[in-house]
Amino acid sequence: MLNAHAQILTNEDSLSSGLLARDKATIISGYGEAQYSYDVQRRNSEATLKRVVLFVGHKFNNKISLFTELEVEDALVVGNEESNGEIAMEQAFLKFNLKNPANYIVAGLFIPRLGFINENHLPSTFNGVDRPFVEQFVIPSTWREIGVGYFGTIQKIPGLNYSIALT
Repeated sequence: MLNAHAQILTNEDSLSSGLLARDKATIISGYGEAQYSYDVQRRNSEATLKRVVLFVGHKFNNKISLFTELEVEDALVVGNEESNGEIAMEQAFLKFNLKNPANYIVAGLFIPRLGFINENHLPSTFNGVDRPFVEQFVIPSTWREIGVGYFGTIQKIPGLNYSIALT
């Protein structure tokens, strides 16, 4: 039997999945999103840096890890009253692995598992640059809250995950 996975694991994914072999490790990574548009009728173009996210994580030991994401959105944040830019802590939480690594607790500022795009909110998750209409106007995306959450996987049923959180 051959298993194929389309997703490439980043260092952040490796930290989250517990795939780092070392007892202690610090991961610095990030991503960004740039857009370019050209209006044929008006013959003008616009390029913008939609967001840049800096990830810093640390594995204290095999049970406890720290995850943080700082996001700068719409690049210009100060000095212009017309700017809608912002700097925000997107996530900052501790992850506590339980006896079974498929079950864990998070505490701090995290993204609840609500809707398809909220948890998987990177542009590579959906087809297009802008988030889908429902996730822009109906379900707040990217919604984050301070709280405690319990996440798990039922190993006998592949792909069945569950979560409960108090925020």
